[in-house]
Amino acid sequence: MVSRLLHLLIIDVLATAVALQIGEPLQPVLQQMKNNLRAKRYT
Repeated sequence: MVSRLLHLLIIDVLATAVALQIGEPLQPVLQQMKNNLRAKRYT
């Protein structure tokens, strides 16, 4: 279980680093993903 959490943490850190490098053009895509996840959470 700990190994799985560490893998998810590493992937999350890498994804955040890439998103920060891409910068402003990625904002609309991230907002759309956030909205989609929020909609699925309550269905």
